[in-house]
Parts: sequence; C-alpha cells; structure tokens
Amino acid sequence: MPSRATRTKYDLKLFFAVSVFIALLMAAVSIAGLVDWGRVYPGASLELLPLFVGQDALNLVVGLTILLGALWLARRGSLVGLLLWPGALFYVLYDYGYYVLGAPFTVFFLPYIALMTLSAYTMIAVVAGIDAQAVRVEIERRIPARLIGGFLAGIALLFTALWAGMTVTALANGTELATVPRVVTILDLTIQLPALFVGGVLLMRRHPLGYVVAAGLLLQAAAYLIGLSALAVLQELLTGTAFDPVAVVPGIVVSVFALAAIGSFVRASVGESIGRTALAEKAAPSEPRVRGVTS
Repeated sequence: MPSRATRTKYDLKLFFAVSVFIALLMAAVSIAGLVDWGRVYPGASLELLPLFVGQDALNLVVGLTILLGALWLARRGSLVGLLLWPGALFYVLYDYGYYVLGAPFTVFFLPYIALMTLSAYTMIAVVAGIDAQAVRVEIERRIPARLIGGFLAGIALLFTALWAGMTVTALANGTELATVPRVVTILDLTIQLPALFVGGVLLMRRHPLGYVVAAGLLLQAAAYLIGLSALAVLQELLTGTAFDPVAVVPGIVVSVFALAAIGSFVRASVGESIGRTALAEKAAPSEPRVRGVTS
C-alpha cells in the first residue's frame, strides 16, 4: 500500500504558496466589486451588473471556501484535499473568464487575467505533480469509476450539444447571441466541457489520471452550477421576472449528483487512511505526510 509520501512526484510548496496568493487576490477583487460596484463595473447594464456583483459574493462564499478548504486539507496530508485542490483552481480559472470576457474594461482587467493565468498553470503543475498510479492503487476499489466517469462525459456531451445547437440556431436566424450566453458558450466549449469529457473518459477507462482529476472536476462543476442557479434566481428577483425552473432546477439536480460523487472520493480517502493507519501502527511508529505540501 503506497504511503502518503509517494502521492506526489515533486515539491508542491511553491504551488501551495501561489494558491494562497490566488485566494488573497480573489478576495481583494471580490470585496472591491461588492463595496464599490459603480467604479468596478462602470457602464454595466442592468442585466449584467447583478450577475457580476452576485458572482463576487459567490466567489467569497463558495470559491474562496473551496480553495482554502482544499489547501488546508492538503496541508494536513489529506488525499481528498490533494485531489480537490486542482478543482478549486479550475473554478477560479473558469470563473474569471467571465470577468475577462464580459466585465467593463477597468484597472481590474489585469488582476482578472492574473487570476486566470496563475490558476491555470498552478492547476497543471499540481496535477502533474501527483503520482497518479499511486492514487489509483489507493482508491480504485472504492470508486464507481464507470458511473462517475459516465456522468462527467455525459454532462459534457449534453451541454456541448445544447450550446452548439443554440449557436447554430442563432446563426441560421441571423441573430446575435447576447453577452451572457455568448460568454458562457465560449468558456464552456473551450475550457470546461472538454475537461469534463476527457476526465470522464479517462475515469471510465480506469486510467490513473482519471482518478486524479475526477474529484476536482466534480467540485468545479457542482460549484459552478450551484452558483449559476443562485444567480438566475437573483436576476429574476431583481428584474421582477417569473421564476424559470429550467434555469434553476437542472443545475441543482446535477450539483447534488456531483457532490454525492465527491463523497465517494471522500469515503475512499478516509477508508484508505484508516487502513494505512492501522497497518502503520503495527509496522512503524509514524508515517510521513504528503511530500512538498507538508513536511
């Protein structure tokens, strides 16, 4: 049974520090948007302003929480924290794509780009630094790989078909997509959905990398869809429009399944930790923590 020391292939302390900086920068720009949205989002339409301000609130409540939570767990040597860490960074990368593409051009434009860039490369470095084979050996017996992988790939295919169909319909009718659906389509078809599909296929095939990325992808998808549903409700309340269950309910249902799937990784991680602890108490006095995150 591999020990925690074999879970990473190189030192992750630098990327831990960068992730903390990302959290601080995200907190700063989100607070600025909440405190003085007139200056942060000058000229934003009544349709877009509640979305940006609401997203700032979600970034503090959801984005910051999952990032700091994953870092805290990883720092304590938790396998599930290590696996959720890239997913929290993926949330930041995807989230600030909305600001880069749709927010008014202000002094915050470069911080938004910095959040996207730092999150992307830190996420890649963390995933590359995890020993995928060792992780698979630890948890594969407790993970319903085909079910979770099929869910990720299926969601990716479904939303790809929806956004592609919406785009083709708009082109056929000679109409232009509004800002929000255009930005969502760009980010989903270039960043989120390909990642969900590839990660899902890898997990279905029981590839070691699939076990590394699946939990993070589930976390990003759940956080994103919960936030999207909350923003839809907020926009309906502020504009006085009727409640649209199609804009809210599917996201909540998919999020519940995603969170339940994350629970499989939590149980697998805890189960293996208990088993390793029992064995270690018989064979050795102590066990090292995740190399490069704790020391």
